[in-house]
Parts: sequence; structure tokens; C-alpha cells
Amino acid sequence: MSEELTQLARLFREHGLAAGECPGPSQAVTNPVSSSLREVVSCPTDRYLTNWGYEVGERGQVRAMADRLALLLGGPGGEAR
Repeated sequence: MSEELTQLARLFREHGLAAGECPGPSQAVTNPVSSSLREVVSCPTDRYLTNWGYEVGERGQVRAMADRLALLLGGPGGEAR
């Protein structure tokens, strides 16, 4: 999972979002324009989950999940695929 988290952080930054580390196997992502637009993503099973328990993608589909979450957080930059 750590390789996926590293990839997620890079993809979030490509979207203009700030990626931060969290305890455990998870990745924090924040919209730098508004710190209240923040999520923490983990993948305890075969699905990526937000800290609210919402499924945002399937394990292994890192780019699609990052694109989806960037859209939900209103990423100021980057390019959706």
C-alpha cells in the first residue's frame, strides 16, 4: 500500500492539492485554497475509503480515484483524465 500512497500523493499534487502524511496506511489530501476541503483516504480492503467511509474507488485504480477525489475537493489545477 505504501507505493500506492506515494503515487496518490504525487497525483494529488498534480491536481493542485496538498498531500500530507497520516498515521497508518492512509493519505491526507487538502485543497490549499480552503483547508476545510480535506479528506483522508485509506484502502483497508479492495476499495479506497474516505475518513467518512465513502467508497471513492477500487484498489489498483489509483489515477481514477485521485481524479475523482480531486474533482470532489475542487482541485484548483491539474488535468482530469
